Formats: sequence, structure tokens, C-alpha cells
Amino acid sequence: MKTVETSNEYYTDEQLLSVMADLFGAGTETSATTIEWAFVYLMNDMDVQIKMRQEIDDIVGNGRLPTMSDKHKLPYCEAVVIETFRLGNVVPFSLPHNVSEDIYFKGFIIPKNAVIMPCLDSVAHDENLFPDSHSFKPDRFLDKNGKIYGQDKILSFSLGRRVCLGESLARMEVFLYLTALVQRFEILPPEGESPPPVKGQLGVTYSPDSFKLRAISRT
Repeated sequence: MKTVETSNEYYTDEQLLSVMADLFGAGTETSATTIEWAFVYLMNDMDVQIKMRQEIDDIVGNGRLPTMSDKHKLPYCEAVVIETFRLGNVVPFSLPHNVSEDIYFKGFIIPKNAVIMPCLDSVAHDENLFPDSHSFKPDRFLDKNGKIYGQDKILSFSLGRRVCLGESLARMEVFLYLTALVQRFEILPPEGESPPPVKGQLGVTYSPDSFKLRAISRT
């Protein structure tokens, strides 16, 4: 604040409105689309959904909703969330970066003023990191003792100094929302229909094709 006062710099109302719109848009579209992908995967693999629900029933029961204090006791549910972030990678490309000076990297020259667009999706489907990378396998993030393992390998929120500011909030939102829904409802395709195809469209985010679902209350 002292720096702002002495330099006569400030945010205008228009700038503040723009910043708030960016934060709101980035924080709702991405999380909502991630949950849509989770529905698609859970309808295509009912065994995963059943296993999630069993873990929730065993640890939380049905007398209350899951909370963040339950997260470490629900490793399979957390693994489902992590795998959804990986495979349903809603922001496959990170923000562009400008090169401020010539960079020599592994025999290549990246010239000054070049624009670099990181492809996060290439990491999500790296077969060396994630064998059978196009398959939805939450167990890949569990070690032999059933503990969370390897989540640092995914870059869904980018990395470095410009990592997504909302990473912690997004992880919390998706975990709480998804576990609460699986606890309370069976997520199924419409009666007589097949699960929606696992394919999407790239727009503002990478989102699944439009689909319908059937939510059957367990209470």
C-alpha cells in the first residue's frame, strides 16, 4: 500500500471488475467441467463408482456429508479426483510465455521474443509416466499400501511461479462435490441408454460432449 500511495498508482473500477470477472470465470468453468468429466468416467466404469461409494459408506456413513477432514481417510476417492484432473484435462494448454532472451536447451535455440505455449496434455498422456494413459485408472495414484502416490506428476494446474492460483480451492471443491454426490446418488445413464462417449470438444476449456444422466437417490 505504501508503494501505491507514493507512486500514485491504483486500480480503476474497470480494472477491478475485469480482475473479478477473470477470477470468477476461471474458478467456475474449470471446476464445473472437471465434475462433468467425472460423471462421464463414473458412468462408463461403474466399478469405480461402487468402490468410491463403499469407501465413503465405510468411513463417513450416511449421517453427514464428507468434509475435508475425511480426505486423508478416503484415498480411493481422492485418487478418482486426481485421475479425473489428469484424463479430463480441462485446460490442455497453459498460458503463453514470452522468451526474454535467447535460450539454448538440449541443442536447440529458443530465440528471444519467441512465444512458448506449454502443452500440459502431453504430460497427462506420457506413457512413461502413465501407462495406458487414455484409460481411466484411479489406482495408478495409489501405492501398495493404498496411500496416495504420484499426484505431483500431473500438471493440470501448470507449474512454477505462474501455477494456477486456484489449485487448492479447485481440488477441495471437486473432492467435496463429487464425494457428496456419490454418497447420496447413484450416477447412471438415462434408462435404456448407453453411457456417454468419452470424448470432448476444445473451446474455452476441454469439455465433454453434451450428455444426460440419471441420479437415483440412495436415501
